Amino acid sequence: MLSRQVQSSILQRVLQRYDPSFHSTIYTSSHVALYKYTTKWDRTSTEGNIIIYRRTTLPSTKLVIFNKKDRGVFEVYLGGIEVDMVRDIIVFKNEAFCYGIWMVVEREREVLVEVVKRIEERMEKSRKLLDKIRE
Repeated sequence: MLSRQVQSSILQRVLQRYDPSFHSTIYTSSHVALYKYTTKWDRTSTEGNIIIYRRTTLPSTKLVIFNKKDRGVFEVYLGGIEVDMVRDIIVFKNEAFCYGIWMVVEREREVLVEVVKRIEERMEKSRKLLDKIRE
């Protein structure tokens, strides 16, 4: 089994190859399943590791799921996204989409919701500050 330090180093190299703007990891979890809501919740084919990370360019924060099933990547930039927990699904939505993320461990779901809410709050404060400066 690889140590956390070695795993972190490997993850950073993967993210740097995937996104040259990668700066630092905010959150990781080993297994999630992705759902999409249209008129009902449908499970997508995306399952795998979830990572939220900071970028050196705008948009500054990104959530990705590296799909273990088909090597695809689900990605969404954070900012202007509502997040909440509905039963055992973490709901991410804005005007354009509504996705759900399922995680086995309840505490991990709670932590992910807290992390995303904090990020969204900071981004909203930054937007308001920029708006004031522009006035």
